[in-house]
Amino acid sequence: MGATGHGAYQLFGHLTIGWPTYLLFGLTSGPKWAEAGGMSNHFWPFRPCAAVMWPGKWASKVLSSTAGVPY
Repeated sequence: MGATGHGAYQLFGHLTIGWPTYLLFGLTSGPKWAEAGGMSNHFWPFRPCAAVMWPGKWASKVLSSTAGVPY
């Protein structure tokens, strides 16, 4: 595959599969958030993501950001 081919493969995988699945489903969010409720999600601040990831007023900020509204 070579260095260039491997780099292209990694870039493609991260940008088309890895990043979207991390944002939408938290599949690579790590064990800290898994213990808190199973998974994380950058667009949904409620269960199973719980208050551990989004404390206090952060939940409303996440919802505003998801809707595209500046806060």
